[in-house]
Amino acid sequence: MKQLLLLACLSLFTLGLNAQVFVDIDATGSGDGTSWANAYTNLNDALLAAPAGSEVWIAEGKYITVDTASFFIDREMTVLGGFVGSETMASEADPSKNETILSGDVMQNDVQGAYDSVSRADNNRVLFITDTNAVSMFTVKVDGITIQDGSIINTAIDAAQRVAFTGGGLLTFAKVDVSRVTFKANFSRFGSAIGSYFETANGSTYDDISVENNYSGLANAIWVENTDTVAFTNSNFLGGTAPQESGMAFFQNMRGIEFSNCAFDSIATPIDRGSAIASSGVLGFNINGCTFTNLSADLGGAIYLRNSADFEADREVNADEVIIDNCTFDNISTDRWGGAIFFGDISHRVSNSTFTNIAGNASGGLGGAVYAQDNDDTVFHAYDINNTTFTDVTGNVGGSVFYFSGGHDITMTDVAIDNSVSRGSGGGFYFNGDD
Repeated sequence: MKQLLLLACLSLFTLGLNAQVFVDIDATGSGDGTSWANAYTNLNDALLAAPAGSEVWIAEGKYITVDTASFFIDREMTVLGGFVGSETMASEADPSKNETILSGDVMQNDVQGAYDSVSRADNNRVLFITDTNAVSMFTVKVDGITIQDGSIINTAIDAAQRVAFTGGGLLTFAKVDVSRVTFKANFSRFGSAIGSYFETANGSTYDDISVENNYSGLANAIWVENTDTVAFTNSNFLGGTAPQESGMAFFQNMRGIEFSNCAFDSIATPIDRGSAIASSGVLGFNINGCTFTNLSADLGGAIYLRNSADFEADREVNADEVIIDNCTFDNISTDRWGGAIFFGDISHRVSNSTFTNIAGNASGGLGGAVYAQDNDDTVFHAYDINNTTFTDVTGNVGGSVFYFSGGHDITMTDVAIDNSVSRGSGGGFYFNGDD
């Protein structure tokens, strides 16, 4: 009897963890969320009421944040969009046909196609996810929705205050599994589309997402800090025509970043570094199978990676601190150093990749395609380039590659250079230092 009671309790517990909560802005029933007919019409009410472990199914339509707050999640939950409003299985959702929009534009008065601080004065951040435990205790899955029109104040703030003012579209302090989500027309000074902080967000994944036409303020469309092991896969990152003061993605004080099978296109950041990916105090990058096209920045046209001297200063020499493999760089430029990639105080391996039409009429400065320098006397670095081709690359010194260093292990194997031009020394490569 006791065993039967235990099994019954476990069954009820399992059912509770997988309970569906339905949301449909057009529903006319009781509004208790128990079925499509009786779905919540207010998404915020549904998220606040949904029990931990439940699935929130959201029908197509536009769901707008309340006057003074974003949509809020503080427990394990799965949030699914792309439903018509009659489905019985989650697999039947189709976000490409049934767009489910979460909007931060309270008054629905945004000027489309341009950032306008007056029309956006009423806007909120769209979604805030938090885990208040000392150690991460759960994952929030978000799939099949569009996050748009989120805004955080358009004023300069001190960097120490940035946590509260990050993530116009999504701010998360929790581990998330985000898939088939589009971020567009969001704004904040830090991470206009996505902001992620703290160890409770370790292990977050973003798959098949699109980050496009967001209004990048002081610091990037994506800002991730103090959050280890974050992966972006099968995703598209487009600058488009939106105003851009900064690049796409920035990472700080962490270890373990993956970009796999991703595309970066049409991002121009003339006053910022690394239009696609930039970092400070980060080790363990794995960038593979990615394409970088039509990009430009002040330093490092596509990628700018710098490690701070005090971040794991006692580590061993390892070229795998940054791995860039099977990537394509095309039509990339900078006005200064590193036409495609800038490395600072960090070991790296570039392999099985192609660099074409890098720097162009922009001078390219030092290192038409790749530039690396070492200002850190405490760590010996390893530089490795293999099975990689440079074509139509221009630089002032070091037509394709410029390495400025002291005490390094430099390896180059199966490297091909075609029409690499240096206006100064080193038509293909230039090495300066004791290597």
